[in-house]
Amino acid sequence: MDFFDLLLQTGLITSLIVGYLILVKKAPTKKGFYSEHGWNYPLKYICALFAVKRWKKQRPTPASEELPSSKLTSGWQNLSVQATGTDGTTVVLGIRRWSERKQTAEVTVFVKLPDGETYTLPRHPDTVVGASEVSADSWNAGGLKIQVLQPRWALRVLFNGLLTRASDGKTLHVRFNFIWRSASQPLHHPEGWSEQLAARALASEPWRDGQWIHMIDRWADGSWHQWGALQGRFTTHTPTALKTPASGCGREG
Repeated sequence: MDFFDLLLQTGLITSLIVGYLILVKKAPTKKGFYSEHGWNYPLKYICALFAVKRWKKQRPTPASEELPSSKLTSGWQNLSVQATGTDGTTVVLGIRRWSERKQTAEVTVFVKLPDGETYTLPRHPDTVVGASEVSADSWNAGGLKIQVLQPRWALRVLFNGLLTRASDGKTLHVRFNFIWRSASQPLHHPEGWSEQLAARALASEPWRDGQWIHMIDRWADGSWHQWGALQGRFTTHTPTALKTPASGCGREG
C-alpha cells in the first residue's frame, strides 16, 4: 500500500465519520423537549438559510385579501378576529370555508365578559355548521357575519343566534354588533417572516437524511396578521357594553 492509497482510505473514513455526525448523530438532550445545538449547528444554519431564501423566492405571491372568494377551488379560506381587554374581556371569532365542502363552514364564537361569564356555541367544541354564504364583501355562517367595510381598515362583526353560558349551561339568544378598526399595517407570511429566524428553527431540527429540506413545504403561506381595536355591544336579556382596546385580525388561505 503506497502513500496515496493510505490518504484515500483515510479521507473516505473521515468523510463517513463527518457525514454521520452531521446527518445522523442526535444532539444531547438539555431539558424537556429542547436540546443543545451540536457542533455542526453553524453548518446546518448556513444550509438552512440558503434553503429558506430559495424557498421564499420560489413561492408564488398569494392573494391575501380578507374579502371572501366565490371561486375557491382548493384549500381553505379563513377570516378571524381575536380581542382582549384590560378588564378581562376576550373575544375570539372566525369563519373558515373549505373548497371541497362549499356549503359548510367552521365557525368559532367565544366571548368572555368583564364579570368572567363565558359564552360559546351550543355544540362547542364542534364548530362545523351546515350553512355558509358569502357575498362580495361579507362572510356569513352559523349566525355570524363578518362584513368588510374597507379592506385592511375596517370590519363589522354581527351575530344573531344561540350561545351557551358556561356558568349554568343555559342556552340563550344573543346578539352582538362590533366594529373593528386597524391600527397597523398587515404583516404577511411568508413575505414578512424573518429568514434568519426560520433558518434557526430549521437548523435546530434533527436531520436524519436528505429529506430535511421538505420540512419547509409544511409551512403554510398566504396568511397575514394585523393589529387593531374592537368595540361594540353584546346583548342577552340585559344590554352589556363591551369595549376591547386591542385585537388581531388575519386571514389564511
